[in-house]
Amino acid sequence: VRAVTGKYIYFLDSDDLITPDALQWMYETAELHKTDLLHFAGEPFYEPGVEKDPFEEQDFFKGQYGECVSGDVLLQMLRKNDWNPGVVYRFYRKDFYTENHLSFHEGVLHEDEAFSLIADLSAKRTMRQNKICYRRRVRAGSIMTFSSAARHLKGYLAAYGDVAAFLESRNYSNALEDHLRRRLACLLLSAKKYLPEDPDTTLLQRIADAEKFIAEAEAADERANRKFLDRLFAPLRCLRENGLRYTLKRIFGKKS
Repeated sequence: VRAVTGKYIYFLDSDDLITPDALQWMYETAELHKTDLLHFAGEPFYEPGVEKDPFEEQDFFKGQYGECVSGDVLLQMLRKNDWNPGVVYRFYRKDFYTENHLSFHEGVLHEDEAFSLIADLSAKRTMRQNKICYRRRVRAGSIMTFSSAARHLKGYLAAYGDVAAFLESRNYSNALEDHLRRRLACLLLSAKKYLPEDPDTTLLQRIADAEKFIAEAEAADERANRKFLDRLFAPLRCLRENGLRYTLKRIFGKKS
């Protein structure tokens, strides 16, 4: 990255592809909106003999957030599971990259998890378009598939440490704080899958706390969803049980 002389940076894995117009679209969109960080979409393609994976077939991005906002605002706008950590789905302004001292851990798996979250939170101007620019190759024998459990564990714990350290000195809204705490908890739950037979007891306690937090957060989401649906359908229930006149009176507070 230190050797880059252009205005923008894009990271691409050596075995993946981008669409023919991708770089031109990225550049023109970033210039038009003066973005620090531009998000876009992707799709998988399969090598011969590789079966399609339902997870890979899901849309990499499920929504479009076309307004140019700060990174913390964008993260609050994102619906559940609409955030993707892959750096290959982002186009960076070089000055933004260097001014925020962004960097990767060399040789560490899952480095995108921390890098992308920190970059997103640091951006003053960012937006997300549901345009497919990136094409991910799905093949047998990839690094992510065949790396050892120890490397996966090290990667997730490194990501957890980097994000936790970044957040220590920063304050965000309650809604975003909740979102970020969930991201941290999810990193620990991902690490849990690769624990050795005799894991560190402190780490086990952190993972147990993360599991409890996620369970409580999901229960709170469920309660909020039920409350929203109750409010949404309350007029219909009132209409069915009490008739139009009474319902209008309840809604508008006057006789009808």
